[in-house]
Amino acid sequence: MSRLIRGWKFQYSVIRSIADWTVILYIVIPGAVIGAFIYHSWWQTEPKWIENIPFSVILLIVYVLSWNGNFRTFVQDADRVFLIKNKSMYIGLKRRGFFYSISYQFISILLIYILLLPFLVKQYSFTLEKSLLFLIWFFSIKLLILYLKIKLRQISRKLRRIGIGILLFITISWFTQFMFYMNTKGCSWIILLFGICFLSTAIYLSTSMLRKNYLDIELETEQNEKLKYVHLILHFSTDVEKTIHTTRTKPFLFRKSTNLFKNRSPRNGLIELFIKIFIRNSSYYAIYIQMVMVTSGALIFIPPIWIKAIIFVSFLIMMNVWLSLLWGKVIDSHPLSKRYKEELFFIEARKRTIFILFCLSLIIIGLALSFSIFLKAIAPSLS
Repeated sequence: MSRLIRGWKFQYSVIRSIADWTVILYIVIPGAVIGAFIYHSWWQTEPKWIENIPFSVILLIVYVLSWNGNFRTFVQDADRVFLIKNKSMYIGLKRRGFFYSISYQFISILLIYILLLPFLVKQYSFTLEKSLLFLIWFFSIKLLILYLKIKLRQISRKLRRIGIGILLFITISWFTQFMFYMNTKGCSWIILLFGICFLSTAIYLSTSMLRKNYLDIELETEQNEKLKYVHLILHFSTDVEKTIHTTRTKPFLFRKSTNLFKNRSPRNGLIELFIKIFIRNSSYYAIYIQMVMVTSGALIFIPPIWIKAIIFVSFLIMMNVWLSLLWGKVIDSHPLSKRYKEELFFIEARKRTIFILFCLSLIIIGLALSFSIFLKAIAPSLS
């Protein structure tokens, strides 16, 4: 209990580091009040934007959120010496952490369920029975996913772990879609049956692991849970450098560092240098993909044309500014390359690189919009 309370105090101090009394008074409290009124209005009248969102999108969002979280054991690094010699105390600590984790995950799923309940009842015509089955199903697969995440962490090879994780993600997603497809056909009992089976299986397998020693994995999990809000704040901070630490001796791409251009000119050399650094650094291409995907999703799902236009123009400005800043960070700031900042080939390389990545983002957005238009066109014929 003392470790739990210290954890709460630490997370509170992290939140207070960005939310002082002025933020709480002028943003958090008014936001909570406005949010309560908006939620009440959802029960009275359906918002217009929900009419264009199919149930499969809601299903996907809740499913992705179900992969968040971990089983907590509250072990610390010093427990390697003390608790290993006191096995009963070590198991008791893990058992209490396990039941705390179940309660915490149930509350998190319950809050998501309460938030979506007006849409489930009014827009998607869920009865009380079907809406409770929605809650039971996602709570059961969440516990099963938490157990599977423990097993995934035991896989030492990163590529194998990622591949198995993607396979599990797709498989459980397909099974979830099939369950709710059967629900539309009047077979609600099948969700209850499989939900209870998954819930009991996850609890049995997880409790059986309590007597096993996974101290390294548990310590890593506890460290990530402790610093999750710190990492979130640093991720959105523009003043802090986000460095990526890797244990690879060779890069995953271009590991032989072959030439990208046959014409070996200074301009092509700078373009090649930037592209290799951009692809090898996950923090760079992750932001690039995130900006493109968020813009594509907004252009697809937000109905008003004038809002789409504002979003698209804002994206054009932000992408161009970000690519320019990234070039300055990677190339301009280097002591060797900045000697040539005034040279013509340097300026041409900068313009061409930014233009290529900028056009690539527009092509990806265009493909996403074309695919969504194609799906909307064939949807009536499939139904």
